[in-house]
Amino acid sequence: MAQAGQPAEAIDALTHAREAFNQTGDIHGEAQAWNNLGAAQVELGQRAGAVGAVLRAVDLFEAAGDEHNAALGRESLVRIRQDPDTDDLV
Repeated sequence: MAQAGQPAEAIDALTHAREAFNQTGDIHGEAQAWNNLGAAQVELGQRAGAVGAVLRAVDLFEAAGDEHNAALGRESLVRIRQDPDTDDLV
């Protein structure tokens, strides 16, 4: 959804998905939802929220034993923190 230009709607859907994955104990699914939530927040210029979401995703990917996606998340964090187009993180 964020890729289709609807990041606000994506945030709502991903928040519900994240909660559902958490309730069912699907750590990997929850991690993916957090990661995608961060991407949608970047689209809205919410860098602080995006950093928090991706950090949570990295923690969950690591807990699930998915080092590949954890590494991709850490790479995303570097890009988010360097992005001059978002301004809500000082």
